[in-house]
Amino acid sequence: LEFTFVTDLGVYLAGDETAHAGEEIYERVEVWNKGPEPAQNIVTTLKLPSQVTVVSDSRATEEGALLTWRLPSLAYNQVIGYQVMLRLRPNVRGQTVLIATVMSSSKDPRPANNRAKLALRFT
Repeated sequence: LEFTFVTDLGVYLAGDETAHAGEEIYERVEVWNKGPEPAQNIVTTLKLPSQVTVVSDSRATEEGALLTWRLPSLAYNQVIGYQVMLRLRPNVRGQTVLIATVMSSSKDPRPANNRAKLALRFT
């Protein structure tokens, strides 16, 4: 008999929304588990636009334009946050979008909250 955990994971993305070329900005990715069970094998990603470089991150693996955090489990009602410092490349203009996602091996009845976007405008 195999048991599958059912849990509602969600992701939230917050931080600087405007910045100047060459400036450092801070973004925060938060993952929460609304239950009812613990989430297993959680993978959280932050897709980075070409206009930024990573200065520092909290325990992420950097694979090209993707930061990835792996967590073996997340208990019911638990929240985990990841802080990222990015630097805008020189001479950037316009705007772009950062995209965070979360998934796990647990069954998620509400996958709509597993993706978050943050618009970033260059001034």
